Parts: sequence; C-alpha cells; structure tokens
Amino acid sequence: MRPNISLVTGLYLGVAAAQVTTPNDSGNEGPPPQINITELEIVDSTYGHRNISYWLSPDGNAVVDGDVIYGTEKELLLNRVKQNDPQTLQQRAFSTSASWPGGIVTWKFDSTATETQWLAHVTAAIGIWTAPTAAPYLTFRRLPNDARDQAGILTIKNTICGGCNAHVGFSSTSPRTMNLQPSCPGQGSCSTGNIVHEFGHVLGLQHEHQRPDRDTYITYSPENVTPVCTNMPVGKTCKDTGLPAGCCAAKFNFDKLMSASFDSSGAYDTTSIMHYVRTAFAITGTQTLSGKAGVVVPSSRGSSPSSTDLLRICKLYRSQCPRAITCAAHHCPAGCSIITSCSGNRLCTSPDVLNVPPCCDAAESNKLCQQAKDACVPYGCSFLAG
Repeated sequence: MRPNISLVTGLYLGVAAAQVTTPNDSGNEGPPPQINITELEIVDSTYGHRNISYWLSPDGNAVVDGDVIYGTEKELLLNRVKQNDPQTLQQRAFSTSASWPGGIVTWKFDSTATETQWLAHVTAAIGIWTAPTAAPYLTFRRLPNDARDQAGILTIKNTICGGCNAHVGFSSTSPRTMNLQPSCPGQGSCSTGNIVHEFGHVLGLQHEHQRPDRDTYITYSPENVTPVCTNMPVGKTCKDTGLPAGCCAAKFNFDKLMSASFDSSGAYDTTSIMHYVRTAFAITGTQTLSGKAGVVVPSSRGSSPSSTDLLRICKLYRSQCPRAITCAAHHCPAGCSIITSCSGNRLCTSPDVLNVPPCCDAAESNKLCQQAKDACVPYGCSFLAG
C-alpha cells in the first residue's frame, strides 16, 4: 500500500550552561554536539513539578527530554519555579498535546531545499506508519512548501546541527515543528528510524522509558550517565548531589512523567520505537537502562513501531482505527467492575458475615459484569481501557 500522502494547496534560570556531546544512534535522539544545555525547575499541567534540561534549536524552540519540543524558550520560562515564590507552584498549561482531528496530519516542508534533503526519508517514515499492518487509517496531508506556518500544521525543517526533535501531538493554538539534522560532526544525520520516532511524538506518543511505572520493569543507573562538563569532581558520578551546574543535564532525560495527562496504560514495552536503548547517554562501556527479571532493554532500536505502539495509536485515534470501532460497536471493553468490597459494608459472601444485613450482595451484578467482560474477549479490546 502506498503511503497516504496527498499534495494540497532543582536548578534555577541563570545557572551556568553546559556543553554536551552526544552520539546519535538509532535509539538516542539527543542534542547536537557542543550545544549549550541549561537546567531549570518548572511546573506545568503536563510535566508537573520537576527539573529539566533544555537546549535551543536553531529556530528558537526549547527542546526537553532529548528530543521533545516544549515550545519557545519564552513559553518554557513562563513555567519556571522561582525561589521562595509559592505562586509558581500552581500548575500552568503546557502546549496542548492531542490527537490530530480525523487522524489527518497536515504537514509541509519549510523550503525546496528541505524537501530535496528529506523527501525520501520522510516518505519512507510515513509509509512505515501507514503500512497495512500498522496504522493505515492515518492520513498525512501535505501542503505546498510555501504554505504559511500556522496552528494545526506540522512544518519539517532542515537544521544543521539542530538535532532530531518534534512537538508532541496536535495543537489548535500553535504551529507544530519537526527539526531534522542532515549532518553534524560527531553525531551524523537523522535516520529514517529517527524520523519514525519523531512522527510518534507528532502523533501524540511520549517516551516509553518515562512511564511512571518503569521502575517495575527496568533499572535506571544515573551513575552511568555521561557528565558533560570539564569540572566534574574526581570520583563523583551523576548519581551524586551537589555537582557543578550542568554537569549531568542528560539525567533529566530519564525523569518519569507523573502527570495524569500521560497515558501509561498497557504492557511496558522496551521494544517500543519510543524507548531509549540500554546505552542512551551512557559512559562508554556502561548502560543507563537495564532490564529486571525477564525484561530485556535492546542495544539498538528498529525503525518500525512495535505492536504496543500501534495499539496506543489505535487508542488515540479510536474514531478512525477499525479495531477500536469494532470494539465500540460491541460495547467493549466492558465498562463495569467486579465488586470486591462495598462502601461502608462488607460483602454478604465474606466468611465473617452471617449473610444478613448490614452487608451487600454483589453476586448478581458481578455475574452480569463477568459475562460482559467474557463477551469482549474475542475482540481484544482491553488496550482501550484506562
């Protein structure tokens, strides 16, 4: 099937910034070499209250978590936490992250030169996302290169030493951007796999390794994060506190996202196109991420979304995804819950109750609920729950 493309007319601001050199492999979208990294404490409705490290792309956007465009630096700084100012701990709005209306991603290149550089790679990445076994219900609608940048449109830019990064999701109030780096000394260019990852962000996916439940499945070793300063104290690692400002900026790329706006339902997936590889930002010969019992963190990442990625995209675009539409037609997943306890009273089937009031009898409702759940099993709709 051809790709579905149509051409249509704890640190505060002011600390010393650090410089970082990060290799660009198939699982590590990070800042380009020798770019200033700044640490900042923020609070907003998406990230909550946390420290971040950010750098500025050539177009002035602040990039956090390695490759996620937060917005302009001005927008980011509006959410910084100021010392001794409790008002700043009130959560402010982060740039809207949502699915693209109708499953249609409207996009364009910013110039003919960018088109020449990236058309083949972008077309290949879109083809991977819209393959018959992936998400063919998504539509990528291309506009002419000279179309005006505006809210609801993704613009792909060619940025020398600007990294591979993108906004997360659709916004009706601000333009969306994907920056692609053609080359950079010590890092290389964005691969098709990198672009598939960035389109994952554009479609609304966050990093898998930043799920709030990730510590159940993998171990993060901050002591193995590569320091990026020249004044790192001897014998200290990025696990230690009290380090010179900016030395361990990359460690914030592993922060867990605790906000309710981050959908972390479903199985944890180390093979996700959105998961870091085991050596991401690691000191040579070490690992920053390792699997716990029965879990393997790959040393390299493929160029296609995993089955779990595709289920999450189906959930985000349930009005377009045939599987989700079938589930809805059969009222699945079942919206009921098995009652195991009653508010204020015990179940009448509890062994310490003589089956007389005050107790509640949930047997009949539980029976009907279980029947509804069993009826949904053939349609595989559990991924839509939560």
